[in-house]
Amino acid sequence: MWIGKSLSDTFFRLQSRFHWAEFGSVEASRVLARSRDHTALDLSRLVRAGWLERVGRGRYVALDPRWGRWRTPTDPLARLRTQSFFPALVSAVAGAVQLYGPRLRGIAFFGSAARLDHTPESDVDLLLVVDPLPAALGDRLDELRALRTPLSSASVGPHRDGKYDHRAQFVPITSEELRSEPPLLLDLTQDALILFDPEQLLSEALQRLRRKLIQHGARRVVPAEGPPFWVLHPGARVGQIAEL
Repeated sequence: MWIGKSLSDTFFRLQSRFHWAEFGSVEASRVLARSRDHTALDLSRLVRAGWLERVGRGRYVALDPRWGRWRTPTDPLARLRTQSFFPALVSAVAGAVQLYGPRLRGIAFFGSAARLDHTPESDVDLLLVVDPLPAALGDRLDELRALRTPLSSASVGPHRDGKYDHRAQFVPITSEELRSEPPLLLDLTQDALILFDPEQLLSEALQRLRRKLIQHGARRVVPAEGPPFWVLHPGARVGQIAEL
């Protein structure tokens, strides 16, 4: 939802001061030099418009306007807002938008936290579709370091008592790499929550892969001990190369 000039000026003042870091209503009131009641009203309006995300009582994170305008009536974050990892997730998303800007083409949340079978130490795993990206993995990690450092202080759960320690983990790939269907996408077909996908790149890639898995009778096995694994061709012979 687009907003008027007064509210947009308020948003950009907050974003320029706090960037993707979490902030409180009292801090916002000081930055805006307004009464707490006036500030609280503006913060509430920005939350409804999708430009701010509430991550706790009186605590917020500023999101990029593109994120706010893309959000659909079916909010993918709705069932996550009460979870201990939610502040880390919102900070990570806001940080990725800030870092990559218009290069960012998609965000998918996956792993144990997305499945809601997480522990107090579970990572917040995010697949980022970014064009372009450096070809070398080391160069990609160097670019991500600008994201990881400020997020480390925002990764602790909402109670800030040491009980939660959710750290963001980012997997940046290009749209071409997404189309090549890397093995990571197998698990994403089961548990990914797509948070940002204005061009439907992630939705279409995961749907294509799901159709292939169904066609080949593939299944995901969850053993009593050890990590889950995929059986891509249940009828394959020993030594046979299995491809989708």
